[in-house]
Amino acid sequence: MGALRAAALALEFGFIVGGSVIAGLLGGRWLDEVFHTEPAFFLAGLLLGLASGPFLIYLMVRYQQRKGR
Repeated sequence: MGALRAAALALEFGFIVGGSVIAGLLGGRWLDEVFHTEPAFFLAGLLLGLASGPFLIYLMVRYQQRKGR
């Protein structure tokens, strides 16, 4: 794997984790506004985003390994 490809893969990891956390936070905030449950869905969205980031990275690594065969 070349240096540029490795850098692109590392950047993609950051976007996946950051994007999943931000999506969880925004979704939780929106649900809090709809149901008037101030920190509950916000915290749940944060935890869901933090949990889904590593899972999505696992799926991406598994895809890259199968693609490289």
